[in-house]
Amino acid sequence: MKTPHKFIALLSGAALLASTGFAQTVATDPVGYVTAEIPAHAGGSSTLALVNLSLLPSPDFVGSVATISGAQLNLGSDLLAAGQFDATDANGLPLYHVEFTSGLDSEGLTVGILGNATDSITLSEDVSSILTDGVTILVRKFSTLADVFGAENSTYSLETAGNANDADVVYLEDNAGSIARYYYQVAPPFAGGSGWRIAGDTGTDQANVRINWNAILISRNGSVARSAINLVNSGTVQLGQAASTINTGLNLVGYQFPVAFTLSTLGFDTSDLQSGSSANDSDVVYLLDAGVLTRYYYQTAPPFAGGTGWRVAGDTGTDQSGVPISPDAAVMVLRRGATPIYMSSTQPF
Repeated sequence: MKTPHKFIALLSGAALLASTGFAQTVATDPVGYVTAEIPAHAGGSSTLALVNLSLLPSPDFVGSVATISGAQLNLGSDLLAAGQFDATDANGLPLYHVEFTSGLDSEGLTVGILGNATDSITLSEDVSSILTDGVTILVRKFSTLADVFGAENSTYSLETAGNANDADVVYLEDNAGSIARYYYQVAPPFAGGSGWRIAGDTGTDQANVRINWNAILISRNGSVARSAINLVNSGTVQLGQAASTINTGLNLVGYQFPVAFTLSTLGFDTSDLQSGSSANDSDVVYLLDAGVLTRYYYQTAPPFAGGTGWRVAGDTGTDQSGVPISPDAAVMVLRRGATPIYMSSTQPF
């Protein structure tokens, strides 16, 4: 799927910051927008779009950590309002996260926030073993369904229905290696009412469900034809290093920077990937090619069996490392390995 993209005051601002040491303040972060096309749906079989929301909400806090006590980051003085970052989404997951912007092992790491006092932040997991006193951080809010599509589906008017089978469905990663289906339901109160819902639960509002790793998969379903949609993602540009966790199972993830990339620059250390002689025994990266999900994998094989490198399922011999991926396209990753790995990239501009 080819999709248009535009940048406003984006890469020029990023280049300026690159020459000044990535001064990460709300006032100077480069900003812009990217558009991604959700293709028209003619009815019948599903129409798919993998969308990368690479531009991020502005930071709500930028600072440094004085001391670290397990999962608690102590700021050294009263810099926050108590409970400022305590919110959770409909699934009980933190709506705010800390991003570490310095440190040999911590730069780019993102961890959810359980809560905060005026002078401290409590993380959802203890990562103190890789942190050092003085590490710099920023706090951002996760984007949500309401942020992207509107709490009442008003931004793009996705196709609504009384169930997920006939609607435009937004697939989101659940942060545990599986993907859930969300849709905007239109129904009378006795049938659950109208609003964002998760498949299988017609009554619980899901508008504030967070979007992990800035990536969504959209499936346009049912017999009703509908026009293409230009989805606009605006915000600030990721700077420095960024890392996304890839859990065992299915993951939706976007490249962290608003530039074109390839399989080889996606951000995987290929030694971390489970690799074999076919896609059936390897970690798989799914890309959309002409509306069809295509499987790529990192092959490990002797030369007579195709050699080692990025391959597409069904072709063991052709190098696929340079397959282009547009800035607005997310990927889906099937992690077969038993432990999480990272997709980690350094700012490319």
